[in-house]
Amino acid sequence: MRDSFGKRQLSRSTTLSASRLSQAAFASPLRGDLRKFPPTLVVAGGIDPLRDDALRFAEALQAAGREVELSNFKGMPHDFMLFPGIDDGERAVSEIVRYAKSRLG
Repeated sequence: MRDSFGKRQLSRSTTLSASRLSQAAFASPLRGDLRKFPPTLVVAGGIDPLRDDALRFAEALQAAGREVELSNFKGMPHDFMLFPGIDDGERAVSEIVRYAKSRLG
C-alpha cells in the first residue's frame, strides 16, 4: 500500500507493538543472546539516563563469558564524547580508538 506521495505504508499487522518492541533483541542487546557477542567496550556517562542499561549490559556480557571493558565517566551526560571541548569526551574518544586498534590490529 502506498500513500499519496508514493511512499510505502506498513500495515498494522507488520508493525510491532510498543511492548513487544521493547522486548526485541534488536531494540536492546540486553534482550538477546550474548554468548557469541564480540569483545566490547562499554562507555557510560555518570548522568546519562541510559547509564544503568550500560552497566547492566556490561554485567550481562561478563556473565555470558564475554570480554568486556567498562569505562564510566562521572558526571557526564549521554553522548558526552560528541561535545567539543569536554576533556572527558576527548578521553572517551581516545579510549574508543585505543580499544578499536587493539582489537582490529
